[in-house]
Amino acid sequence: MVHNHPSGDTSPSKDDIRLTDRMQQACELIGIPLTDHIIVGTDNRQYFSFREKGELKNPFQVFATDVAALNWNQVAERGGKR
Repeated sequence: MVHNHPSGDTSPSKDDIRLTDRMQQACELIGIPLTDHIIVGTDNRQYFSFREKGELKNPFQVFATDVAALNWNQVAERGGKR
């Protein structure tokens, strides 16, 4: 996710933090990792990265690309959750 702050202040607002949390929950629900949420300012060199600041719960989740490689017993033990 990326959006801008026309004020130039790239600090995340409370709404930015809430939105990031809700988007991450929604992404986890459908199995798509949210890798980052970046806020850019008026100067293209100014930005805030939730991933770089450690604000994403699990930004480096790795998903199996081959269904045959999945350990279904492990998936069942976790109740289907990652």
